[in-house]
Amino acid sequence: MVALVARALSVSQALVLATAGCAGPSDRERYQSVLSGSPVAAGAAFESCAAIRAGELRGDCQLAVVQRLQEEDLSGWCVGFEPGRWQDECWFLEAERRGAEGQVAPAARACERAGSFRSDCAQHLWQGAVHSMIFRRGPGAFAEMLPEASSLQRRWAGPLAWDDGFEDRFWSRFYQNGFEGAGPRVMLGACDALSPPHAGRCVAAGLELFSRELGPGLERGRLDPCGPEPLELVDVLRFVPADADPRLQGVLDAAREACSG
Repeated sequence: MVALVARALSVSQALVLATAGCAGPSDRERYQSVLSGSPVAAGAAFESCAAIRAGELRGDCQLAVVQRLQEEDLSGWCVGFEPGRWQDECWFLEAERRGAEGQVAPAARACERAGSFRSDCAQHLWQGAVHSMIFRRGPGAFAEMLPEASSLQRRWAGPLAWDDGFEDRFWSRFYQNGFEGAGPRVMLGACDALSPPHAGRCVAAGLELFSRELGPGLERGRLDPCGPEPLELVDVLRFVPADADPRLQGVLDAAREACSG
């Protein structure tokens, strides 16, 4: 009886070993094999990725294959992804490629398909041009660069009509890039030379930037906006780079109001 039990156990162990031997490569092994393989056989590599059971690893593998395709049209590849993050990233890559080639409408259409990355993708298409246009020139060049900036904004407005926040985001980045190029330094006086609606857009962008820089500046200066006495703007400006302007006071007031919220 003992011999029969021992024999049965040995057969069972052999079956387990045989089954394990037929199981094929693990997800991690398949992933590493694809990434270390030749980039020429992209189709086979993409299909090999599709056999990976773990969804995140499968999508990451497929995107790695697509990223090696350089100048190739990625549209046909993106539809091969399962809907979700990795497919969205594929469309983001395709939008970047089209945008770099000056293909405005196709780039915008690719961004529209980028799911959760749609807005970021859209901004990525034009923000480099905005930065190059105004960053080095600074706030003193706002009026001078407005015609060129307006031309760029109109160029993307139609193709990005689906992006509800495009216009506000475009002008906010234009003015903030100018202020950032000055140090950064918020110089609201530079906005006063502009006509509506640009004067208001410029001020709004400057106040938003000042608000963003306020927290780190107060921390550097060890100033407490929630202290017993309201902060004086003159003291704050020692640590937050901006030209003195009464319009900045509203940002300090909002910070203090948040203390009681």
